[in-house]
Formats: sequence, C-alpha cells, structure tokens
Amino acid sequence: MNSNGVIIFQWLGKQLSIVMDQVILQSINGFINVFTVPVYSLITIYLLWKGYLILIGQTEQYFRDYLMTVLKITVITYFALNVVHFTTYIQGGIEALNVALISSVQGGVSSNSAGIYQLLDETLTTAIEQMSYCNDQWQFFHGSTWGWLLALISILVAYLPLLIQAATLIIGTQFLVTMLFVIAPICFIFAMFPASKKVFDAWVSKMLEMSFKLVLAFAVVTFMTTIFSTWVGNNPLDNTLNPYGLSAQLLILGWILWWVLGQVSGMAGSLAGGFATGVLQLSDITQNAAASLKHAVLTAKAGKIAATPITAPTSWAAKSITQSLIAKYNARGDQVANPNSTHSTSKKPKPIDATTSRIAEINKQRQKNKDNH
Repeated sequence: MNSNGVIIFQWLGKQLSIVMDQVILQSINGFINVFTVPVYSLITIYLLWKGYLILIGQTEQYFRDYLMTVLKITVITYFALNVVHFTTYIQGGIEALNVALISSVQGGVSSNSAGIYQLLDETLTTAIEQMSYCNDQWQFFHGSTWGWLLALISILVAYLPLLIQAATLIIGTQFLVTMLFVIAPICFIFAMFPASKKVFDAWVSKMLEMSFKLVLAFAVVTFMTTIFSTWVGNNPLDNTLNPYGLSAQLLILGWILWWVLGQVSGMAGSLAGGFATGVLQLSDITQNAAASLKHAVLTAKAGKIAATPITAPTSWAAKSITQSLIAKYNARGDQVANPNSTHSTSKKPKPIDATTSRIAEINKQRQKNKDNH
C-alpha cells in the first residue's frame, strides 16, 4: 500500500488558515465601519464631561490623571479603530509571539503551524504503513497469525485517537483565537474606561490561555511524534517481531500520550489564570498606593488651608465660578442665608456681598472655633 501521498492534516490546516484570515479581516473591518462614529462621539462627550468636572472642582481626579486618560484613549483608538493598524500591530504582534514560542518549543525547526501538521501527517503515514504490513501478515484460516490482527487493532487504537485529538486541539485553539480577534476591537474599547476594564482583562487572560494551549499542544505533538519515530526505528516490522508484545507496547504508550494531551487545556488555563490574578493584584496594589498618596496630599493641603485664611480667587475662571455660586446662594433666599429666621419666604432676601464679606465671615467663624478648642 502506497501511503506517501497522505497530507490530510496539512491540507486541512491550510484551508482553515485561509478561511480564518478572511473572517478576521472582514469581521474587524465591518465592526470598525459600524462603530467608529458612535465610539468617537461617546469618547468626546466623556472627555468633555470629565474636563468640566475638573474645571469646577467637582471631582477628586487630578488634571495630570485626566491627561493620562486622554493619552491612553488616544493610543487605544489609534490601534483598535483602524483596520490596518490593528491587523499590523495587534494581530501581527500576538501571532509573532505565538510563532516565537512554537519555534522555541520545536527547537527552531519550524516557525508556524504547517510544521506541526506535517508531523501529524508523517505519523499518520507511519501508522498506515504499519497497519498495511500487519494486514498482509494476518490470515483468517491460520490461528498463529491472529496476533498480527491484534497488532493491527492496537495500532489503530493507539495512533488514530491521538492524532485526531491533537489535530482537534490545535485547529480548535486556532479557531478560538480567531474568534477572540473578531471581538478584540470592542474589548479594547472597554479598556478605555475603569468601569469596563475587567472585560479587557478577561480578553487578555483568554488570549494568553489560547497561546499557552497552542504552545503546549505543539510541544506534546512534537514529543509524541518523536516517541513514535523512535519506537518504529527500534522495532522494525518483520516476521521476527512478536505481535503481542507490539500490541502491549503500543496500547500502553498510546494511553500515556492520551493522558498527557488531556492535561494541556487545564495547564494552559491555570497558567493564564495565575497571570491574570497577578495582574489584578498588581493593579489593586497600584490603585491602593495611588489612593494612599492622594489621601496624604489632600490631608497636607487641608492642614495648610486650615492654618491659612481664605483668600479671594485670582484666576478669571475661578472668579467666574465663585460669582456664579454666590449668585445661586443669594437666589435661594433668606432661609438659606439665615436658617433660624422666622420671616416669611416671600420677603425679599438680603443679598450677600460677593467674595470679600463671605470670606471674612468664614475666617471669623474658624477663629471662634479655634478659640473654643
């Protein structure tokens, strides 16, 4: 039986790679065309609102933090909302990382998935050749040759499930990576805002899990094909070979490799989960440190303000905001200016002088409280 032309896995991998590349490009292009204008509009409104809150002093965020937020959003939109930039830098960078990891696992022999598919086809070719030899040696009416039938069944049971599981693991993982790339732009958009950043963290964690799964799967398949090649080299099929010993060796070896392949998904998930947990802990530590530093700065400023009388604002924007707040205060009427007053609310309230009189009143009250203590 001539099995030199067996290229099942290479053909399947090539076709799926072409289809998945087209799906990624079309999906990302369609998403960006639909959501670019709404996303830019929402980002503009968000940044204007945050800037306005900082201007009127209604937020604890520093202006430098606001600038960092603007810079982060600019960088993310540059990569996530442009098809060329996304496919060139984001997708290309992750694929380059996978290629480097796979090449290192295989000792630099191959730099892409085509090499692993070739190994699977070579192993399948070896299995077919061995099965063909065992079938030629087996004869139904000769009981002494029935051991070769057992060897044929053992080869079938040992090889094919392993090859199918390995190919399913590799092709399935690459398909899931494609799906992650399809939803990548919206996950990058979620990374712009603190409330939705966990969605992006989950995407990164899952992408790392898929990368680790590919690397481990390639390592196991390389290990598996090497073991089978070594075993075939040490046990050439001829009439002197014991078919029962051949069957026992193949069944035990196949069971061990089957178990190893089954551990790949769990190992990849554990590694990616540990990385994600470490990132979250580092993020929490950074946020806590920033909050502690901000609290210390605010405390120091509060002590300095308590020891220094309030002065009128000097900038034009601050003066305008102060005058606006005082006008609103006066408009609220006598009940606000004099809470204990029994006068009717219909009586015209006495206006409060602008900045100077109010500041003097606050300083006087603060001095009285200080003397009481």
